[in-house]
Amino acid sequence: MICPHQKFFFTLHPKLEDSKSILEEESRARARLQGELRNVQSELEHARDLLEDEQEGKAELQRQTAKALDEAATWRLKFESGEGGIRSVANTQGLAGMRDERRKKMSCTS
Repeated sequence: MICPHQKFFFTLHPKLEDSKSILEEESRARARLQGELRNVQSELEHARDLLEDEQEGKAELQRQTAKALDEAATWRLKFESGEGGIRSVANTQGLAGMRDERRKKMSCTS
């Protein structure tokens, strides 16, 4: 004959084993998800670094472009005013306006 403690043990033991099995599965799933999270965080950090590098490169190119446009406008002004030794043109204000307009266009694309 089975005593009440043994009956209690036989009914609870399978439930305990099922609970242990579920806990182990959840622990493995949690560890896998933590690993995936670390990988995604690493990829995100790498993407942020790349974005920052691209933004710095873009800013540098815009700075160089603005400098080149300014220099080109200066040389055009010298050329058209005769300062460059070729010919003289009296429309220096028009060139300064063109230069300002180009700067505005460059700042709008930023």
